[in-house]
Amino acid sequence: MEEAIRNLDIHTSQVFEQIVQTIIPDLRITGYIKTPPLQIGPWWYKQYEVDIIAREPGITTTFIETKWRDVTVKEAKIILRELETKATKTGLQSPENHYVLIAKSVKDYNKPMMQIDDYRTLIDYSKTILTIKQNKLSKHVT
Repeated sequence: MEEAIRNLDIHTSQVFEQIVQTIIPDLRITGYIKTPPLQIGPWWYKQYEVDIIAREPGITTTFIETKWRDVTVKEAKIILRELETKATKTGLQSPENHYVLIAKSVKDYNKPMMQIDDYRTLIDYSKTILTIKQNKLSKHVT
């Protein structure tokens, strides 16, 4: 039973990464991601993996970590520092780089997005997806 639950968690995490990848253009429209997503995809080499990288080659790159779990702001800052370290291994950095954590939800913050500093962002998927849906509905109504 424990193995089945662990396999379900792994599968759910992988599906979550795919879902997030499909909403990257919407996250750009809402302003949550600063990089125009001209190139989008995962990156890995040996033990290093970046879930999603969105690029405007030679200009700006956003490195994205996804977590299908609840996180605290404190945990998010640690995860984002680790993401910055992994990003240096990719060879895909640009003059302007951003680091984004998209978590299932953020326990101790009640807004969809938290700009930690000029280049690090925390996104609460459970709150953000509602904003994206509302934006799409309002476009169809007007």
